[in-house]
Amino acid sequence: MAEQTDIDNVKLNLPTWTAELTQWDDTFIGTVLDNNGTNIFKTVYQFWLQRVGDLSALTDVTDAGASRPLSQTYQHALDMLNYWDKVSGQNATSVGKIKRRYHRRHGHGYPYGLQPYGGAYVRTD
Repeated sequence: MAEQTDIDNVKLNLPTWTAELTQWDDTFIGTVLDNNGTNIFKTVYQFWLQRVGDLSALTDVTDAGASRPLSQTYQHALDMLNYWDKVSGQNATSVGKIKRRYHRRHGHGYPYGLQPYGGAYVRTD
């Protein structure tokens, strides 16, 4: 079981409403900490990953002159997920190094695709 100091450090990085509105109480935080090898940053990342999943279905609501942009809540959670992704070193949302299948042609002024002369697809009309 995770130590109370580690649980308290995780709670310092979570929103204050977490215990009331989510399942993230001391017991659950301790379980997630144990699964992450007591890594506080990965545990906070897991919180935001779950939060983004929970908020992904929200849409904006407009009714009788009042509007509630609920998708902003999802966007803010996504921003926090990206932040904790970088802090924790998860790099789950970044693209790794992609190797090109074909080498770039050097010395030619035109990119891949249709060439100015038309190639095999020359108009004959």
